[in-house]
Amino acid sequence: MHRGGSSDLSGPMVPSFFPTKKNPAPAGEEEIEKRKLREKRRSTGVFSIPSNESLDELEDDDGGDRERKMEQQLVQANTVQNEAMTPSPGSPESPGPPGHLLQETPRSGGVRHKSLSAGGSAEEDMGGSPRQPAPRQPREPHTSGSLERRLEELEKELLRERQENNRLLKDNEENQDLIGKLKEEIDLLNRDLDEIEDENDQLKQDRTVTTRNGNQ
Repeated sequence: MHRGGSSDLSGPMVPSFFPTKKNPAPAGEEEIEKRKLREKRRSTGVFSIPSNESLDELEDDDGGDRERKMEQQLVQANTVQNEAMTPSPGSPESPGPPGHLLQETPRSGGVRHKSLSAGGSAEEDMGGSPRQPAPRQPREPHTSGSLERRLEELEKELLRERQENNRLLKDNEENQDLIGKLKEEIDLLNRDLDEIEDENDQLKQDRTVTTRNGNQ
């Protein structure tokens, strides 16, 4: 097929491996020709290679076109998924995206995994099934029993200390009372001693007087 001419697609076309010189075409027309060539190749399966294009250029263009389509499909699927998961004002919370929105797109494994992971996280945030907490590791019976026995021993020791403290306080009060009584008795004894001394002095004076009278 030559540029600007018509092509007969009724029979198989033989690729032209011998390049011919052509007049340079504007960039816009060249892009249109490439697009038409790709459309005919997809519809009939028969195509011819232009003389000014190599196989590598066609493969690069075709790969870039597929990559762009896959990007558009992925963006569209993610947009629909986010709209389905986002609840509208005044309406009940959306339970989650439909199952057909999570179908795989013809994309590399990394992008697909990232998209599904983002969808799963959004579903949990919007009221989906919560993540189950990790079960706690059970304590070893030996360690738990040792701690309980140690705690009981400490409680018993604390109770004994409190009882001993109360006993000492009671003894102290009794001793204080006894000291007070002893002080009172000492005061009484001191008074008795003073009285005895006074009587003794009085007896001495009486004896002196009696002795004088007897001598006269």
